[in-house]
This record gives sequence, C-alpha cells and structure tokens, in this order.
Amino acid sequence: MTDEISIRAGRERRGKDFNGTLVGNDDTAAPNSNGETAWDLSDAPPGPATKPVVHDANEEAPAFPAFPGLGDSEEEEKSGPGLDIMRFVRGILKRLWLIILITAAFSALSVWFAKTQIEDKWEAVTVLVHRPHQDIFGLGSSTPFKPQEYNLKTLLDTVLLPSSLDAVMKANDISVLRRTLAAAMEIKQGKHSNIFQVKATWDDPQTAVGISTKAAQLLIERSRMMLRQDAETAYKYYGAMLIEAQEAKRAINEELRRLYAETGTSNFDTQIDVLISELSQLETRYNTTLAEITAMHQAQEKLSGLIKEEPEMMILSTIYRSPLQQRLTDYEWQLQEALSRYTPENPKVVKLEQRISTLKRMIKESKDEGAPQHTYAPNTQLTDMQNRYRQTEDEIKVKQAQAKALEQTIQEMREKLSRLSSSKKEQEVINSRLEGAETLESNLMNRVDEARVLMLRNESIFDLVEKARSPQEPLPSGRKLVAVAGFVLGGGFGLFIALLLEILDPRVRTRRDATDITGAEVVLEFQKTPTKISPLIHANRPSEPIAMLFRRMINEIQSQIDDEDWRCLGITSAEPRSGRTLVATNLAQALVLKEQPVILVDADLRDSAGERPAGLLGISADQPGLMESIQSGSQATELITATPSVGFDLVECGKLPPAGDLDKAPVILGHSRFAGVVEELLRPGRNLLFDLPPLINDEIALEAAATVGSLLLVVRSGQTRRSELRDTAQTLSERGIPIRAVILTDIPKKLLRGKPPFSRR
Repeated sequence: MTDEISIRAGRERRGKDFNGTLVGNDDTAAPNSNGETAWDLSDAPPGPATKPVVHDANEEAPAFPAFPGLGDSEEEEKSGPGLDIMRFVRGILKRLWLIILITAAFSALSVWFAKTQIEDKWEAVTVLVHRPHQDIFGLGSSTPFKPQEYNLKTLLDTVLLPSSLDAVMKANDISVLRRTLAAAMEIKQGKHSNIFQVKATWDDPQTAVGISTKAAQLLIERSRMMLRQDAETAYKYYGAMLIEAQEAKRAINEELRRLYAETGTSNFDTQIDVLISELSQLETRYNTTLAEITAMHQAQEKLSGLIKEEPEMMILSTIYRSPLQQRLTDYEWQLQEALSRYTPENPKVVKLEQRISTLKRMIKESKDEGAPQHTYAPNTQLTDMQNRYRQTEDEIKVKQAQAKALEQTIQEMREKLSRLSSSKKEQEVINSRLEGAETLESNLMNRVDEARVLMLRNESIFDLVEKARSPQEPLPSGRKLVAVAGFVLGGGFGLFIALLLEILDPRVRTRRDATDITGAEVVLEFQKTPTKISPLIHANRPSEPIAMLFRRMINEIQSQIDDEDWRCLGITSAEPRSGRTLVATNLAQALVLKEQPVILVDADLRDSAGERPAGLLGISADQPGLMESIQSGSQATELITATPSVGFDLVECGKLPPAGDLDKAPVILGHSRFAGVVEELLRPGRNLLFDLPPLINDEIALEAAATVGSLLLVVRSGQTRRSELRDTAQTLSERGIPIRAVILTDIPKKLLRGKPPFSRR
C-alpha cells in the first residue's frame, strides 16, 4: 500500500474525505465527561450507560473528553534531544565495582613501581659568580677595544657539550649515557643577582659532589679559553689590517708627490688667485670691445639709412612763372621754419597755415598751375656721409680682431684655471685619504696593543664562590606522588571505561532514550510489575496501582494528542516480546473504566504471537474473527465478541490456517479488505485499538500500520535495541505514519523518572 493510499484510507476511516468534509455516519455516540467518573467499588458490574447523544451530521463526536486549557491552543514547542546526564550517572553507579577494581589495580601497580624503581637521589651544589663587565684597557683617544660578549645562557650551555660531559665522566670515573648525565646536571641562576648554582643530582653523594665541582671548573676554563681565543683572533686580525693600512699610506704619499711634479707647484691657491685676477681684467676689456663694436654697427646702420634718403643732386634755385605759386612757396618755407621753432598752436604758425590755405584755394580757382623751374648741383653732404660710412667699417674690423684675440686669451686662461682647480681638488682628496690612513694606522696600532694585553691577562668571567659539599640527606622522592598519580589515573581510567560502556550500551533503558530516538510527543513509562502484582487491569478492582497507571497514561495522551489522531490507534513494537498485547488490553480496560466504549482487534496473525487478548481476558480463542472477515468478506461487526467488562468488545484474530499455510496468515493484513474492516468498525464515540504484529523487517505489518493511520509504539526497557528502534521510527516517518505515543515497558524502579506506581505508600 502506497503512502498516498494509506493517508487516503486513514482520512476515510475518520469519516472525512480529502477536503476535510464529513462523510455520512449517523450512529450515536456514548457520552463523554469532562474528567474521570466516580468509581463503583462494588463487585456488581457498572450500571447502564447514560442516554446516547445524537450528533449533528456535520460534527464528529470527540474520542475523548476535552480538558480545560487544551483544545485548539498552541502546542508547546518540543525540546530536541540533549545530553542525558542522569543516564551516565546511573551507568557509573551501575559499574561502580568496575571502577573500584581498575582503581585498585592501578594503585597497586603505582605503589610497586614507587618502591622498586624509584631510588634516593643526592644533590651537590657549587656556587659561582658571573662578572658581566670586565675592566677595559684602552690606548690613545679612540674607544678602547671591547672583547666579545657572550650571552650567559650560551656560556652555561657549554657545560652540556659532549666534550664537557665526557670530561666530567672521566674525572668521576663513571660511564653512563651523555643524556643521562646531562639530565643530572642543572645550572640555576639567581633571580636578581649574578650568583648561580651548578647542581648535580646522583644516586651517590660523593659522585654528585664530583660532578658539580668538575662542571663548575669546566665552565670557568671554557670561558677563559673562549676569551683568550677571542683576544688572539682579534690580535691577528688587527695586525693584518695594520700592515694593509701602512701599505695604503705609503701609496697615498707617492701619489701626492707625483701630483706636485706634474703641476710644478705645491701652492695651488696663490696661482689660482693670480689667474682669477688677470682673467677678470681680460673679460672686462673683452666686454668693452664687444660693446664698442655693437655701437659702431648701430651708427653704421643709421648712417646707411641717411645715405639712402639723401639725393645725389640738390636744387640750388626755383623760379615760378606764377606770382601766386611763388608766394605759396615762400609761405611753405616760412611754415617749415616756424614749425621747427614753435608748436602748431602758436599764432604765427596758425596765421601761416591760413595764408597757405587761402593761396591754394585762389590757385585752384584761377587755375594757375604753372610748374617751377629748378637749378641743380651735386650733393656734398651725401659725399661726406659715404666717406664717414667707410671709415666706420674699417674701425669695426679692427675692433673685431681685438675681440677675437681677447677671447682666445680668456679661453686659454680658463683652461689653465680649470686644470689648477682640478689639481687642487685632487690634492684635497689625496690629503683627506692620507689623513684617514694615518688615523686608521694609529687606531689599529692601539687595537693590536690592547688585544695583546687581553691575551696576556687570560681572565675568566666566572669566579668560584663556594665549593660543593657532600649532602647530608637525599632529596625528597616522588614515591607518594607516583602512588597518588596511580590512584587518580586508575580512577579516571575506570570512570572512562564505565562511561564508554554506557555510551556503547545498545539497549533502550529509559524514557529519555525513547524520546531522543523516536522524537514522539508523548512517551509513557510502564514500571516492571512486582511478582505478586498482576500486570493486567481487573474490571472489578479499579483502584489498583496498575489501573491508576494506565488511567494516567490515557489522561496524558488525551491532554497532549488530538482526539481524532488516536481514536483509531494501532499498538505495535519494533521487535517481538515487548508487551504489546498486555499494553493494548490494559489500555482498553482503562478506557472502559473511564466509561468510554472500545473495540480491541487482535491483528497479530502470526502463529508465534504468544498470549493473545482473549487469553488475557479469559475468553475462548476459537471464535471467528479478523481472518474470516478479511477472507470471506463477512461483516466485522458480526464477529465482535463481548468481554466481562461492559463497553469492552473484542475482535479476535480468528482461526489461523493449517500448519503448512501459517506463513500466509500475516500476508492477509495487506489485503484491501483490511481497510474495509477498519472503516466498518470505526464509529463516532467509540475507540478502536489494533494489536498489530512487530514492524521490524515486516513489510505487511507496515502496510497494516499505514492502514490504521496512528500508532502507539511499545518499547521494552533493557530488550529493545537502539538501532532497531531508530530504524523503525525512521521507516515510519518516511512512510508518513505518525507515532502518537511511546510506552516504555518493564522499566526497573531505579530508572523511572517519576514516583514508582508500585512502591509502598
């Protein structure tokens, strides 16, 4: 049966189609009360039920009474799985004997090790002082030579060198591994002082003294040798540098001598001053000559312009035949002469201009235009200008020759001055180099002398303050610490083993385990019943603890699950022998005690199903039932068997097939007729419970569960495996079959979350 068919069948069984519309069912329902009814403690069966109430066709009667504050209110947010601390505490307490055993074993082993393997150790101490600053011997005015400074830690580590360790072993006649001897020695420096101790820890006190003393001696000798070697290295190094500096000084002196020989003088400043003075005078003369040449060129150009303007012939006289023209000419000469003396605004100039204007108008009116007659002669002024132009040109050529000679002389003097300046700079560089070489030679001579003095002093930066003495008592041993460590380690290891065993426990134990694995909203506990108490509810003893337990279970289911979601409920488990039949029978009995009619259907058609509801109720198990209804199609309501409890009806499994066909019986649950049986038995106001077979590895059982629609999963504490329960819950979730509640059966008293129902009051 597919998931869609299962969901559709579930909706149809509840009297609604896929759109949520109620489909016809006019049966009356038994009354429901808001709360539990009063108990009838007499031996007589309960009285008749209250008069039935007829429900409207559009309203379905609730399966269980509503509780105040529940109804359609928002459900509490479900808390996810977390760390179950109490589970681990119980696991530790349950395995306390294992923790004690492991702790005792580790403690005994540590005590044996402390007594047999840990020996007494003796410690000897030699005290030294460190002189970080030595007297510095200096020669001359330069900074004195400073010997190489070594980090104190570096010097102290020389004691642990292989050669030092071999020398210590040879001096004390011992033969051990170098790392063993290195571990036995310790150098401890004072926190705020230059005092430090050379400690040696050994199993013999005298050997410890010898090791400490020899190590201190080696430290002093090693520092002395290192300082002497540094001084010798510095002496050789500075001596070689001194020889090179002296050779460089001699080469510089020879270079300076050659410079003086090439230039012919050693006083470059005097010669440069004389040349600069002469060069200044020549440059002045040269600039003056250039200025004169420029002035002559300008005069020549002006004279050339005047020559071009002068005519070759001059007019000596002009004769006019017209008197008016003659007079106009005279007035014009007079005007030119007046303009040369006066301004245009002068009255004389203005008067002459008026006369000239009047004469021109009269000449124009009289048409007197007679041309004048001129008398010409050579222009003597032009001849003088030409002679002067030629004389200026000759003077310019002379000046240009003088300027060229001055320029050549200036260039030669500049080149000579440049050579002298270059020689002077070269002399200054050589003198500077010579001065540096002399200073270096002096400093190197001082360094050589200082290094020789330090080499001869042969000092050490360590001094012996107190020699090692033979210890009077051994060092505190770690025997007690080893014993305590063994006890703590054993306890921790035992606790770890106990927690590991609890984590690896494959069985479901507590309500918390079932909640974390299935994620069901309602998880109920069914305590393991004592031997003298019957695990089945008796209809005439409604106040027994078992009855109260299942009434409380029903109340919790009613308060947390909608009525429609579990009015048709299948009771199943992940594996066989979990108590499904007992739980189903007790739930039915508890519903009857609450005056709520119920039909229990024995749907476990396996031959190995164990004790059935009919057997628990003391009814003959040979009545026709579910098998016959599915096979023959007979009405399931005709196969209902009454039980001693009023309102509690039973549909037995029916007659199983012969021994050869027993494996076919469970397959019948997958028949489509099974859905018809469910729909036929489901009526408003009546609860329908199915005792289904186990689900693990049974596809037919899963199909039957899908047909029923809602499940109550029975889990047995200490038997059901976590993996099986997890696989079952996952399969049901994938098929869309909701787990409405989980009942954990056979829980030991100490694992119950609440108060044990079967405990003494």
